[in-house]
Amino acid sequence: MRFGGDTWAFVRDLAAVEARWTVRAAAVGRFFAHHVHRAIRKQPLIVRWEGLWLELPLHRTAAARAYYFGRPDRWEFAFLEQYLRRGDLAVALGAGGGVMTLFLARQVGAAGEVIALERDRTALDELTTNLALNELDQVTVRSAEPTETDGQDEPYPPLDAVVGERDPDIAVLQAPAETAQILAGADALMARGTPLAWLVDLPGDRAATGYIAALLERRGYRFCVYDVRTNTLRRRDWRNPRSRRLLAVRDVEEVTSRIREERPVAD
Repeated sequence: MRFGGDTWAFVRDLAAVEARWTVRAAAVGRFFAHHVHRAIRKQPLIVRWEGLWLELPLHRTAAARAYYFGRPDRWEFAFLEQYLRRGDLAVALGAGGGVMTLFLARQVGAAGEVIALERDRTALDELTTNLALNELDQVTVRSAEPTETDGQDEPYPPLDAVVGERDPDIAVLQAPAETAQILAGADALMARGTPLAWLVDLPGDRAATGYIAALLERRGYRFCVYDVRTNTLRRRDWRNPRSRRLLAVRDVEEVTSRIREERPVAD
């Protein structure tokens, strides 16, 4: 029997559909296993995720979603896996319970460092627990708990003050409502050309997103999306609504060189 191009295309599409349903079936199985454990044992469940230990609290969290579905953001995590090297310095603002922080720490290895900032006390407790489970000494946690000042929450500390004279290789911002304020506090960093890349969660407001994009563009950053299949960067218009996360790079050629470089796996 001979197969034409249309037949092979059908086979490929069928395999892709089967793979998606396999992932969904596995997610449903993990979901029910987690909820049965929670109902019977009434205590957090500790699971393996990306070669790391992850505690799933009794309430719904990003950690639980990562366990159910795998990587929460496929292209973003794939980019970080290719981009980060042992010995790098990464910053995570709005670190939450630690899913992103754990991943960053794994990639930079014991020779690198991750600075994690979080304001929410519950999330800080989850982050501390997950770091202890994995014995990740390369992570420095900075508490940025809000205090009431004239009825307003105290903002995150300026990133310039947090990192000092060091040059982060990447900064991941997961506090969309405060992204503009955080970027404004990194003016000295960006003036000297660092970090080489920002991975930024965008607010839902289009005007606020435009302000953030303009701020980064003024500092020489260009917006890209990472193509997982070809291991390349493609230019992106920030107005593209397909993703609520923006990758901004200072030097596209340098970042491309990093993601294509063959190197040993992090410790």
